Amino acid sequence: MATRTSHLPCGSTAPAAAAAARACDLSGLRVLFVDDEPGVRRLVTVALDRLHAEGTVAASPLEALRLVEAAPGGFDLVITDFRMPEMDGRELFHRIQVVAPTLPVVITSGYAEDGRVRDCLAEGVCGFLAKPFTIAVFAAAVRDGVAGGVG
Repeated sequence: MATRTSHLPCGSTAPAAAAAARACDLSGLRVLFVDDEPGVRRLVTVALDRLHAEGTVAASPLEALRLVEAAPGGFDLVITDFRMPEMDGRELFHRIQVVAPTLPVVITSGYAEDGRVRDCLAEGVCGFLAKPFTIAVFAAAVRDGVAGGVG
């Protein structure tokens, strides 16, 4: 008989979930999330709110870059989709590093990208978040990204 491990979602009210809920609390962290898909942005906006993070959601890489340029110390982490119009996540990462060289960036994608994500990690991107993701996995990616930031 196989044993199955159960993972409780963030925000669960079960007593065993108290530690998980604390791990999912991102209070005080300023996260910029970048994705060109409106549905993904809506879901992440809800997730950031449930996680108590100070979330900003950008619809394009150019919008995200303007936000970082306006306040280079205004975010603790950027999570950006890899595939977007205007520029991909790799180029956005490099342009952010010019303005805010210690700002950690996590790449997210629903595609393997044939090694391009691995190239990003070798170039200094601090993590990869595979789509689709749960709120708990998202919270862990934020915590890991902030903890293992560039610089």
